[in-house]
Amino acid sequence: SGLELNSARVRQVRELPGQLAHLSQGEANELFALAGRFSQAGLYQEAADAYFRLGAEFPDFPHMAGPAALSQASNLYSSAWDLEGQWKAYNALMQTYPDSEAARSASAMRAYMAGP
Repeated sequence: SGLELNSARVRQVRELPGQLAHLSQGEANELFALAGRFSQAGLYQEAADAYFRLGAEFPDFPHMAGPAALSQASNLYSSAWDLEGQWKAYNALMQTYPDSEAARSASAMRAYMAGP
């Protein structure tokens, strides 16, 4: 019985990475949907926060890659008049995805903005 318990535990541990990946994918889907709902409702700050988190935590999300999510976050922070949030999104873009088109655009936009 002790051996059976150990083999069941080993099986659970081996299956854990797949289960965690599934949970992460579900959380990314929820963040994406939530960000869209917030944006449609005109809650730009909340939408920007959700897109920022999506871009930072789930860079390979199939429906919106990290650079696109961070770029969307910066646009929504601008709509919410949150200059600090916009700079945070620009900095994340330039540090995390320095060779992306979104990072080049963020760098150009920051050049014309006053710092927070």
